[in-house]
Amino acid sequence: MDFRIDEVAPPGSGLVPETLPPSAAAALQQGNKVEAIRLLREKTGIELKAAKELVEANAERILSKRASLSPGEVPHSRGVVHWLVASAIVVAFIVYDLLQRQT
Repeated sequence: MDFRIDEVAPPGSGLVPETLPPSAAAALQQGNKVEAIRLLREKTGIELKAAKELVEANAERILSKRASLSPGEVPHSRGVVHWLVASAIVVAFIVYDLLQRQT
């Protein structure tokens, strides 16, 4: 059964279907759906059924990320990769410029 988050979450909770409070998301990453539901209800005050549906809606997304990691590996931010690539490009331009000035 579909539901809208604005119907189940109190105003100002900031919840959308793709997000959970960090504590609930952490419990879900560890595979503990019951704890994630409890923490979600504690944080937002939403009803049990709505909390269960919201956790279930996020479970596949969160658990699939966990399944792709090696044991003990922490998910990395893609922003770091973008900064590294941009930095490498800048360094390459600087080296190229220095080599052109020497000739």
